[in-house]
Amino acid sequence: MRVFGEPMAFWERNMPAGMFLRSNWTATQISCPYGDLTLEADQNDTGDRFATPVPLDRFVRYGLWFQRKGVSEPDRRTVVRVERQQAGFRITLERGEIFHSRRLIVAVGIGAFCLAP
Repeated sequence: MRVFGEPMAFWERNMPAGMFLRSNWTATQISCPYGDLTLEADQNDTGDRFATPVPLDRFVRYGLWFQRKGVSEPDRRTVVRVERQQAGFRITLERGEIFHSRRLIVAVGIGAFCLAP
């Protein structure tokens, strides 16, 4: 499995310092198929305690903890194109490198929905 991109980069670069998330505790959790990478598990593992509203810096730290626990170390290059092929997908990275994959999961984040062109 390969993971591309920079985890939590949108939150770190585009949200105002000192911001608090408006979502409730349950809605602030990042989805996990096994239910083991929760905010509570993060707090138990790191000893970092916080409550709602969740401070931005704690949410970013939780997201990075989630990434380290849940998936391999990301390849920080950006995917610029995905094409469907008969046997799967052709993935083009920012400098033109090509990868082929039978399966693909796209998690684009919220940036495209929040930033004006």
